[in-house]
Amino acid sequence: WREHEKQLIGDELFKQWYGSGGEFANRQNMGVITGSCSGNLIVIDLDTHKHPEANVWWEGIHADHHGGVFLETATQTTGGGGKQYFFRAPAGVRLPTAKTPIGVDFRGEGGFAMLPPSKHDSGNYYQWDDGFEPCDVGIETAPDWLLEEVRALADKYGAGGEGSTGAKEKTATPERATDAFGN
Repeated sequence: WREHEKQLIGDELFKQWYGSGGEFANRQNMGVITGSCSGNLIVIDLDTHKHPEANVWWEGIHADHHGGVFLETATQTTGGGGKQYFFRAPAGVRLPTAKTPIGVDFRGEGGFAMLPPSKHDSGNYYQWDDGFEPCDVGIETAPDWLLEEVRALADKYGAGGEGSTGAKEKTATPERATDAFGN
């Protein structure tokens, strides 16, 4: 998807892919490229099912900055059991796409997130949380404090881009290859 990460694809290519008889029209899995091509979409991915510290981080930043109340934005449960929160970065703001060892991952410029009704390798499906579908709550603009917390965590683990001071965290290459749609 690298060739498409800077701008939204045109209607003609979309129809070629997903229109009647399109190349991907019969595929169940669907995703979104994050960053400038999708209106500065960012996704905060918490692998809380594997890393309790991801939830500690999420709850902690809300306690510190938002009175312990979670921001209301489009939210999905991943097929693997984690949570993904969808936000828009303000104009001109670019966040990294990065993984941390505490189970908090960011999908910023050039990232990719699967969407419902995609099927995960586990056999479970991605699904919007009740009442937190994009059509119900929209996709909130990330407040400055959240952007600062994301940058601080990315920097701590060496994923903050140029000038990052944290130790680099290398992630393992998967045992099998998949295309951009998880096939």
